[in-house]
Amino acid sequence: MARAVKLNISLEGALNKAVEKSKFRVFLILPIIILTFLAIAIKTTILCTQNISERLLSDNVSQVPNILHQVSLAPSKAIRKNIYDRNGILIASSLVTSSLFAHPNEMIEKDYAAELVHKVLPELSVAYLKEKFFSEKKFQWIKRNLTPKQKYAVNSLGIPGLYFEAETKRIYPHKELFSHVIGSVGVDSQGLSGMEKVIDSLNKHVTDNEVRDYINTTMDVRIQNIVHEELSSQMEKHKAVAAAGIVMDATNGEIISLVSLPDYEPNFLKSITPESFFNHATLGVYELGSVFKPITFAAAFEKNLIKMNSKFDATQALKIGRFRISDFHPENRWLTTPEVMMHSSNIGTAKIGEIVGINGFKDIYRKLGFYERSGIEIQEKASSNIPNNWGQTTLFTASYGHGLAITPMHLIAGYMPIVNGGVLYKPTLIKEEKDPEGKEVFSKSTSDIMRKLLRLVVARGTATKANISGFLVGGKTGTAEKIDENGRYSKTSKVTTFVGAFPMNKPKYLVLTLFDDPKPSKDSYGYATAGWVAAPAAGKIISRMAPILKIMPQDENDEKIKAELEITGVDIR
Repeated sequence: MARAVKLNISLEGALNKAVEKSKFRVFLILPIIILTFLAIAIKTTILCTQNISERLLSDNVSQVPNILHQVSLAPSKAIRKNIYDRNGILIASSLVTSSLFAHPNEMIEKDYAAELVHKVLPELSVAYLKEKFFSEKKFQWIKRNLTPKQKYAVNSLGIPGLYFEAETKRIYPHKELFSHVIGSVGVDSQGLSGMEKVIDSLNKHVTDNEVRDYINTTMDVRIQNIVHEELSSQMEKHKAVAAAGIVMDATNGEIISLVSLPDYEPNFLKSITPESFFNHATLGVYELGSVFKPITFAAAFEKNLIKMNSKFDATQALKIGRFRISDFHPENRWLTTPEVMMHSSNIGTAKIGEIVGINGFKDIYRKLGFYERSGIEIQEKASSNIPNNWGQTTLFTASYGHGLAITPMHLIAGYMPIVNGGVLYKPTLIKEEKDPEGKEVFSKSTSDIMRKLLRLVVARGTATKANISGFLVGGKTGTAEKIDENGRYSKTSKVTTFVGAFPMNKPKYLVLTLFDDPKPSKDSYGYATAGWVAAPAAGKIISRMAPILKIMPQDENDEKIKAELEITGVDIR
């Protein structure tokens, strides 16, 4: 019995020694195993992430499963320049996004894969996804420009054969506000319209490997917003089908604001319609009516063909062949030169036009650039429609803006030398560091006379609703009948325009407003003319923009100002 106990003790002691020895071996080998697996994990992580573009780190891709599905932005992809207004406010920029594509030949269980992707991207139907996944093509786009959340959800599915490619998406933070200036880009970041299209044609974008730079425009977000609001309000009030507005620096041709309505949301290309895409300010070609009269007057004064005290017979309508030229509000008397302008007399202006002559008109239109497309840096620009062959009828009607058609951009540029001392500058949207070079069209003396006449029109003539106290506004209205479907002038459908400048003792800004086919409102007493539609809108724009641009109101009774702008020694009633 004692021997059996002794044997058990011996066996138990041997077993304990074996266990102790095994524990020692485990503790010795375990750190080696842990270090080995840790090294493998580190090496795997390095291999998985070493080819990921640094720019994608902002998407937190290091936290996303199946990171090898991400393809970096190709070096050849173009990064479009940021675009800013004149005060450094961002107008357009590009963001790096991810787009989903498939290699169908690498995919398995495609029906199931379509169901899974549809759950995280419900806007893509199962049928659409199956069509893509079962395609015989080696490459299929599935969805462009995913959000980070969408990308994470798709990547988490771990479906073989699905990949991401880094792309850029153009963002327009002001939405439709600059749609007809900046334009838009396509899904592949190619310029489709506006400045974006012109930038492409001039190669004014940079590749990813180059320094990212930017474009400073002459536009002012604050003024653009004012013009947009006032045009929209007046367009709604008078049920017009379209409107356009331009604000230009009269001293250098810089465009401060350009609005065309209707407009579109460039962030959503599907919102574009033919009507909203059309730029009425630069592509619309209109017979603009009486806003042409200052050009006729300036041409006559430049050649010393008329004087302030010249008189013209407006006692009765003019008859030219089968045509009859009359005044909207006839005075039925002889009119002095200022009275012809103030009362917007077609009869008096036609007689001045007859003095200027066909060659005189062609010469001044050529100097003003009416025979060429505007030099503004956007894609949508139209040429003027000016007759090649002129007869007496064209000579008479052209003098007051009928029988020929130009764009609003041509018109406001044409007013530049009339008010600024005689110099024409190329309209521009690009802010340059150096001063632009202009060309002289009129003498300073002609410009001085025209500023007095334009001030008279706003103070006492057809544009009094643009007369904002203290800002010495001058300008001219124009109401032109549109051509109907039968090729005849309509008595009910019109284009109304106002072009003005302020302050007229030293003009700094030009303002144009145009409304296509406005209707009378209860406040306009049955009228839908420029004096009731375009002029009030311009006045509101001027009253709001002047303080922002630090144009201070002036005392209109100041003797110096009166000496600069009053017309004396001539009968005006």
